[in-house]
Amino acid sequence: MRPLTFWNSQGTSIVGEIPSSTPSQLSEDLPNSPVRQQLVAEPTSPPSPQQDPHLKLFCLSNPSASIFSPGVKQGNPWVEYQSFMVTRLGGETTLAFKKPHGKVVAIQELDNTRGLDIAALLRALTHIDANIVRIFEGYVFKGSTFLIQECMDARLSEVIACPSKLEEHHIATVCVEILRGIQFLRSCGLFHAELTSSNILLSMEGKVKIGNLAQCSNIVRGLNDLEALGRLAIEMMEPERMAVEEKSELHQPELWSSNAINFIDATSLETPDGLAKVARTIFGAFHR
Repeated sequence: MRPLTFWNSQGTSIVGEIPSSTPSQLSEDLPNSPVRQQLVAEPTSPPSPQQDPHLKLFCLSNPSASIFSPGVKQGNPWVEYQSFMVTRLGGETTLAFKKPHGKVVAIQELDNTRGLDIAALLRALTHIDANIVRIFEGYVFKGSTFLIQECMDARLSEVIACPSKLEEHHIATVCVEILRGIQFLRSCGLFHAELTSSNILLSMEGKVKIGNLAQCSNIVRGLNDLEALGRLAIEMMEPERMAVEEKSELHQPELWSSNAINFIDATSLETPDGLAKVARTIFGAFHR
């Protein structure tokens, strides 16, 4: 077992343990594998603004049309990647390595009948290093889209289930990191429809990122992403109760600071930028 830590203004705090062979370290166990490589893709040039953006969209009405985004390929991804494990890190994903013995990635297969605009998603998310699981490239093959993604180590739901409960400053750190991810998605015109603790992914270095990006859409579906953030905060604060109840409110608010209560209340009232201002006002108090 290895400790999982979060970075905050006071240094690091150990909040739980996860198995020593985490997905992002499995490249060390592969035959003839070099020392673990950093999961950083080489940057590619963004699409030229002179190109017609409408030509690059993947449309349900024409699934066989060419995708002009440089991050999307037509072809079988398993020609270049070797799978070795199926996991639930942000939806069902397959862990694989770049042949012959390259870095470990997480590959998510999507049914094209969902009409996901994969080219637009890749243009938005390929060239960034925000609180969003990075997409390196995409493949379209036999009616499915395959997203080749950064490999993370654990789900937030696994950390919440640890015997050691999260303290208030841990919860504040996680919430602010998720909020930054929400802000970035909103800046791209995207909403995440399944912002749950199973889709918030963590690295051994303490990075917090939004995963399962296949659930992104340009329209709000289901729970609003900010309201979902409030529910996540409550789940971290009262994990036992949230496991059996659906109510998005604290059962014992007296155990938490007024700052924590105010932040949760603001998730149902504010825009992402407005909530960020609230967080900046109270963030220092979360790290007493």
